[in-house]
Amino acid sequence: MDIGEMKQRIELLVEEDVSDGQGGYDSTLVSKGSTWAKVTNIHGGEYFFAAAVHLEKDVSFVIRYRSDISEKWNIKFRNQKYNIQFIDNVKYGDQYLEIKATLAG
Repeated sequence: MDIGEMKQRIELLVEEDVSDGQGGYDSTLVSKGSTWAKVTNIHGGEYFFAAAVHLEKDVSFVIRYRSDISEKWNIKFRNQKYNIQFIDNVKYGDQYLEIKATLAG
């Protein structure tokens, strides 16, 4: 991986219950930070994998490794929300994560 390929800024989001100030809670997306990413559309063999699990408008995000991210999180990229479907710790090297996500609709 050439670190220079990570030139798109993404924001990592998680849905959390936040107090509404009146004793109740509202579910809202909370930012867990932003990071640089390599962003590509899924194609070739990856496309068939995506089709098998019914992903539409599939995107692959490659970011530096973080241990706290999960499939319950979302990604905001170019003002669009993507649902994380699969996270791959590339070669179990704890250096990069490849995240497969689909456009939220």
